Amino acid sequence: MELRHLACFLAILDTGSFTRAARRVHLTQSGLSQQVRSLERELGTALFTRRPVRPTPSALALEPHARAALAAVDEAGRAVAATTGAHLELRVGAIASLTAVDLCDLLERVRLAHPNLSVSIVQEATDEMVRDVRDGRLDLAIVDTARPSSRDLESLVVCEESFSLVGPALPSGPVAPADLDGRAWVALRRGTRLREVFDRLMEDHHLVPAVIGQVGDIRLLGRLSAAGFGNAVLPAPMTRRQRAAPIPAAVLAPRTVRAVYAPRHRNPALATCLTILHDGAGSAG
Repeated sequence: MELRHLACFLAILDTGSFTRAARRVHLTQSGLSQQVRSLERELGTALFTRRPVRPTPSALALEPHARAALAAVDEAGRAVAATTGAHLELRVGAIASLTAVDLCDLLERVRLAHPNLSVSIVQEATDEMVRDVRDGRLDLAIVDTARPSSRDLESLVVCEESFSLVGPALPSGPVAPADLDGRAWVALRRGTRLREVFDRLMEDHHLVPAVIGQVGDIRLLGRLSAAGFGNAVLPAPMTRRQRAAPIPAAVLAPRTVRAVYAPRHRNPALATCLTILHDGAGSAG
């Protein structure tokens, strides 16, 4: 059983498509299909139905072992690199609305402990980054999420953040549900975590929002609301430099920002990063 076969298998499982999986592993679709057929012949069973693409029970049984095998190989390379003084790589995912952690300062402190460090940083949807940590494509994701359900993942609570209402015609005190009615809103596009928060706020208070603008960048959202284009709901730390009305927890529950990681990773830079985050969370509490 070859590692490249397992990588192709997991790419199909994760993307649900031979076409998207082929792009992920940089193969033609026919080349990907050949890899999977070789794995199926070796195992003596089909792993996917083709129309539509669905994993078989055999595929679901193979999945955790395939992920563990690829992660073990990656960790082996990292462990050897750490003993030889070769460069360390730290792959971090972070939400665009991150305010609780100064990511630049965090990575600089890690680099002081590991001068041979190189870093890569991505900003994607929360669920995608958590999957990337689980599958070994990221070492750490700093995201707003519940405690991960996967047994392969652990998390460290970085902070809890309340929300604020920004934009025109703000109430003089904390926001009450009645203050949310009859407003024009700007919001993030659907599929983002903060759009889910906004939609849940509206649904919980039986409101049908008039969303007149949707954007993909939270900082642009803040600028539009500050310019009076419409109201917006933002994490409170992002609103310190503009007029804002606090939203009490009874109206909208605070979000929990966590550092999600896979404990099987033996990356010394990750261990240092988690120690810094833990100390910061402890002092913040």
